[in-house]
Amino acid sequence: MCCLWYLSTAQNILINDQGFPNEPSIMMDPLNPNVIIAAANINQYYISLDTGRTWSVRSLQSSHGVWGDPAIAVDIHSDFYFFHLSNPSSGNWIDRIVCQKTTDNGETWNDGSYTGLNGTKAQDKQWFAIDRTDNTIYLTWTQFDVYGSTNPLDSSAILFSKSTDAGLTWSPGIAHQ
Repeated sequence: MCCLWYLSTAQNILINDQGFPNEPSIMMDPLNPNVIIAAANINQYYISLDTGRTWSVRSLQSSHGVWGDPAIAVDIHSDFYFFHLSNPSSGNWIDRIVCQKTTDNGETWNDGSYTGLNGTKAQDKQWFAIDRTDNTIYLTWTQFDVYGSTNPLDSSAILFSKSTDAGLTWSPGIAHQ
């Protein structure tokens, strides 16, 4: 007996082109596929409640500042997370990795928690994984001694942190040895 092949077609939809969105991240809720949240630099996010047919455009804010590298995640309870770089009014540009959470499909977001704050070192290029068995959030990112430095004495390290309480708190960043 031969295999059955299913053909599907999709339609490209332009969500938004204002402000030259880039570095996109998109996540569908596997428990409710109608809900999709996307994000793009620097602080834009997009909500679809109809499997991507229509979208609303929003702007994310946090007291920690929002400065790009958006990464969207969804947990086992259908709560979404928006990971991004910081730009605080007091502190240093990209001095931590921020995690904001929504429990209402992106209508509102908390102010966010963070990890990686380490003096003036730059924190960048974060990515995540969520354990579907216990909802633990794992996060990795790059820490730079001096961002963009060409000095061979400056270095970077890959750091790891986790949250076991749905993004409220984070373990201290551990460097890969």
